[in-house]
Amino acid sequence: MPTATPILQFETVEGKPVEPARFAGKTVVLAFWATWCEPCRKELPALERLARELKGKQQELVLVNLGDSPTAIEKTLSRAGVSLSSLRIAAADLASNAWRVDALPAAVVISADGQARWRLRGSIDAQGEPLRSLALARPAAP
Repeated sequence: MPTATPILQFETVEGKPVEPARFAGKTVVLAFWATWCEPCRKELPALERLARELKGKQQELVLVNLGDSPTAIEKTLSRAGVSLSSLRIAAADLASNAWRVDALPAAVVISADGQARWRLRGSIDAQGEPLRSLALARPAAP
């Protein structure tokens, strides 16, 4: 069931705010992760493959790190062999409160109309399922 979507308040790893308009009109998959989360690190390559699959389809997968330092984020992505960049939320409790992320890994799929349509708690498989199917699903007409 769709829920109100919190305002996108993310920053780049360099600390620059990300404008919400960047995501307007497309389906956005927010994949929440942290460097200390082993299941998160394991699924990074599958998330990168899914991001490539979604690119150009009015869909975007965005990694959102919860509270790690820029250095730790970059090292973890590099070690995983992932070129996908990550946004971050400086305070992990913001993600927990606004996005209802209470465990990692987690994902939220936001439809092109700006509604949080699906929430996924837990890991995805090597093909990106079930997140892949949720990202590619079309929301039912109102």
